[in-house]
Amino acid sequence: MKAQTSLFTMWILIILATLAVSIGHRVSLSLHLSNYQQERLNAFYLAKAGANRAIFEIINDKTPDYDSLTDNWANNEEVFKNITLNNKKDEFAVVSHEDTLGVIDEESKININTASDDLLSALLIGSQDYNDALLKDIHIWRGDSAPALEADNDEYKNFKKAPFSNPEELLVVLGHFYRKMGLTNYTETAQKVFENIKDSITIYTLGSGQEININTVSGETLLIIANAKALTQGQKNSIISLVGKIISLRDKLGYFRRTEDIVIPELAVGSDEENLLNNLKANFIFKSDNFLIEALGNVGKIKGRISVVYNRRNNKILYRHENY
Repeated sequence: MKAQTSLFTMWILIILATLAVSIGHRVSLSLHLSNYQQERLNAFYLAKAGANRAIFEIINDKTPDYDSLTDNWANNEEVFKNITLNNKKDEFAVVSHEDTLGVIDEESKININTASDDLLSALLIGSQDYNDALLKDIHIWRGDSAPALEADNDEYKNFKKAPFSNPEELLVVLGHFYRKMGLTNYTETAQKVFENIKDSITIYTLGSGQEININTVSGETLLIIANAKALTQGQKNSIISLVGKIISLRDKLGYFRRTEDIVIPELAVGSDEENLLNNLKANFIFKSDNFLIEALGNVGKIKGRISVVYNRRNNKILYRHENY
């Protein structure tokens, strides 16, 4: 009888021990998940703090008459590399885009919703098998009136027929075009073309699509606009040379306040370069309204991301995407 009681007691202890281990494991897992969720939330709020800090810098711009890459919201390691809410070294936010620590000026890009055929051609001329059919597809996608009359067939049934809502929609149009051209690797080709131009395009500006902030535009984007302005292919060497001279002058001065500041003495009077520069000046602006902010919150190995397009004139968020 004592033996049976001892055996029964032993089994009870085994069962209780098993339950204790199981409950302990579940509690440990729950605590781990709870900590993970808390860290994710902290990473998100750090990213949000980074975005808010960027907006603060834009609003408190110390150069109200112009915007340039020398402004405090631009490439600013001191402000944007390590934004913290506490003293923990592994909890911080960074505001950056690729190699730039700071905010990106959307006025330094080409608006694909309003760009003319010349500008779209210059933007996409390097794409494989480029021809006017690609321009037609872009016009139909964004709902331009004339081409839309030809868009009532099955080929375009999935086209939006309205302005681009984000630059990535152009990737869909490129994929459709290259598939229609018969390329077996049409997805990869479209992605490659898009990657080459993605930093030069936007949908967040006004005007004809050719207005550009000469103080913040990249040399690559300015070259695209200059190509669109050029009257003949014979000016190709002049275009490259002129863009290089404009960027060099900007780097030397730091910024331009007005078109009269853009003086390149070595240009011969009446030369292709001088004529092209005068044509380009009509599209140069010096003050921007729209800015891209990409903030990354870090809590250990946990990341939280926020992308925002902020309009300073109306103090309004035009676009927001969160990933945490």
